[in-house]
Amino acid sequence: MKEIFLDLLPYQKKAFLSKKEIILFVGGTGTGKTWLGARWIILKALKNPGEYLLISPSLKLMKRTLWKEVKKVLKEWGIPFEKNEQDMIIKLFNGSMLYGIPADNPDRMEGVHAKGGVYDEAGQVDKKVVFETAYRRLRFHSGQLLITTTPYRWNWLKEVYDKAKLGDENIELITAKTIENPHYPREEIEKAKKEMPEWRFRMFYEGVFTKPLGLIYPDYELVEPFEIPQNWLKVRGLDFGYNHPTAIVWLAKDPNTGTWYAYKEFKKSEVDLDQLYQILSKENIPTYADPEMKQGLETLKRRGLDIRPAKKDVLSGIVFVQGLFKQGKLKIFSNLTNIIDELSSYSWKLDANDQPIDEPVKENDDLMDALRYALFTVEGMNTTRFPYRSVMMDV
Repeated sequence: MKEIFLDLLPYQKKAFLSKKEIILFVGGTGTGKTWLGARWIILKALKNPGEYLLISPSLKLMKRTLWKEVKKVLKEWGIPFEKNEQDMIIKLFNGSMLYGIPADNPDRMEGVHAKGGVYDEAGQVDKKVVFETAYRRLRFHSGQLLITTTPYRWNWLKEVYDKAKLGDENIELITAKTIENPHYPREEIEKAKKEMPEWRFRMFYEGVFTKPLGLIYPDYELVEPFEIPQNWLKVRGLDFGYNHPTAIVWLAKDPNTGTWYAYKEFKKSEVDLDQLYQILSKENIPTYADPEMKQGLETLKRRGLDIRPAKKDVLSGIVFVQGLFKQGKLKIFSNLTNIIDELSSYSWKLDANDQPIDEPVKENDDLMDALRYALFTVEGMNTTRFPYRSVMMDV
C-alpha cells in the first residue's frame, strides 16, 4: 500500500485531530463534508481493524455520495477490498468491515460493535433514533461518530449543535462556510447570494441554523412516535388534490393533558376519489376537508365515510394553530418527514420592504392546510375572530 498524504483545510484537520466522542461538522455547500467523511473512516479502519458504520439519509443518497466516495478513495489509495453491493458491505484486506446503513433502516446497526462511524448529511433525517442507535453501537469500543451535514432544518441536530455551543465536553463542533473552501467557484457563491433568500443562503452556504423570515409556525415541537391509546379522540384533516398533492393528517388528543399529536401523514399527487376512499376507509374516523370541494365531499360521504366540511377561515385558523404550538398543545411525531418539511418553510408573504403580510405563501402547504382544517374545525369553531395581526408579527 502506498503512503497516503492528505491536503487538509484547517477545519478538516480539526476533525482528524479530535479525540471527542462526537465530531459535529456543520458546513455550507461544497465544504468537503462527504470528502472528509470517506477519508476519515477509511483511515480509522486501516489503523484499527474492526467494524465501522457508513450512514446516509437514504439508500439512494448513500449510493450516490458516501458509498461511492469510499470506494473511489480505496481504489485511489490502492487498498485491496471486497464489496457486496446488495448488502452494502465493504471488507478491507485487514479484516475491517464497513457497513452501509440507510437511515430508514437503523436496525441494521443492531448487533454491530463499531469502532467508528460516519453519519453523512445527517440534518436531512428528522428521526433522532438513527443518531441514538449509532452512538449506542459505538460505546462498546468507545468509538467516535463523525457527523457531517448542512443545517437543513431545526430538528434533533440543532439540539446536538446547541449542546456543543454550550461546551459539552463530548462534542467537537466544527463549522465552515462555503467560501472557506478555496476550490469552490466564487462566482457561484455570489450568484447564490443574489438569488436566494438571506436565511436560505446563510443556511446552505454559511452553515448557520436559520429559519425563513416570517415563518408561520416557528414553535413546532417534535416527539418520538408512540402507540396512540384507544380511548384518545382521533380526527383527520384532508386537503383534496390531484395535480397538486392530496394531503391527509391524522391527529389524536390526549384527554388528560388536552395535547394534540400529529401521528400519521399522507401526501401524494394523482390520487383519485376511489384511491382516496381506500385510504380513508381503513379507519372511519371524523375527517375534515376543504369545504369548496363539494363533489368530493358528497361522493365520499355517500360511500359511508364520516367526512365533513372544514371551517375555512385561513388567518384565524393559522393563529389558532400557532397558539396550540406556542402552548405546547400540539406536537408532531418525528417520523412525519413531509409535515416537518412543510413546517420548516411555511411562511408569510413579504412586501416590498421584506416585511411579512397577512397572507401565507401558497407553496408546499398541502399538509399545513389539512392540519388547520381538522384542528380549527374541531376546537376553534366556537371561538371569536382572532387578532391575527398581533400574533403574526410575533413570529
